[in-house]
Amino acid sequence: MQNTTVFNGKTKPFRQSMLGAVGVFLVALALVIVGTFAGFGKGVGLILVIVLLAALAAAGTMMPSLTHPLVLRIGDDGMEVSMRGKTTLIRWEQLEAVRIMPPFEHSKHSWLVASPRQAPMQLPRRMYHPEWNADLSVVKVCDLDMLDADVETIRAAVRQAAGPLWRE
Repeated sequence: MQNTTVFNGKTKPFRQSMLGAVGVFLVALALVIVGTFAGFGKGVGLILVIVLLAALAAAGTMMPSLTHPLVLRIGDDGMEVSMRGKTTLIRWEQLEAVRIMPPFEHSKHSWLVASPRQAPMQLPRRMYHPEWNADLSVVKVCDLDMLDADVETIRAAVRQAAGPLWRE
């Protein structure tokens, strides 16, 4: 995309979760080792092994979010969201309007949303990617709290790129 403004996602929450999972893994591993030498029953060892494996699995599921964090690109062609190595592009010509919605549903964050010319808009189902919201008849493009820029900076970039599609 030409004339692109890029907003990067926050990775701190994922790093903190990953460290927590690794911490649980290490504590469980230490308990398994101590339990083996202290002669605890096999049942305790089995429970600790299960906790150990669960912590390792949790850390593994967070890894893609650390290696391929959320990126929102606003450009002449449209809005592009990348996360976990997958990219979704929503072109301006597919849209009727674009705006920032205040917090809605169960979220406490503002969202970048788009109203498509033809609803419903078919999008691939991916975590942290644009998704069709049938109740509001909009595409939830991106949770703005997940980005490292403030809402006003994102608003200015989208307003400029979207042109007449922008709605307050």
